[in-house]
Amino acid sequence: MIDRNAIIVIIVYENGECREYHLTGRVGQTIHALVMAGRQGVTALEMSSWALRLGAYIHTLRHRYQLVIHTVMEPHEGGMHARYVLESPVTIARLEMQD
Repeated sequence: MIDRNAIIVIIVYENGECREYHLTGRVGQTIHALVMAGRQGVTALEMSSWALRLGAYIHTLRHRYQLVIHTVMEPHEGGMHARYVLESPVTIARLEMQD
């Protein structure tokens, strides 16, 4: 897990264009986790040591940064949970530490 004080610089490639974003805090940790997980995606349980509001962080990535993140509902004992899979082509350009 990366430090929540890190700045995660991502590049999003879509429609022949690229956009650069600088993300911090839990949203930054979430995009890092999604990129590292690849096609496997992530669940709140897998991120439970820090992602207490994973759904909110995913919402921010979808709406503020226009990232496509697919939600797959999976059964588990006692109900269902969401697995989030990043569909947008995202590259982590660099990690920077904030002062």
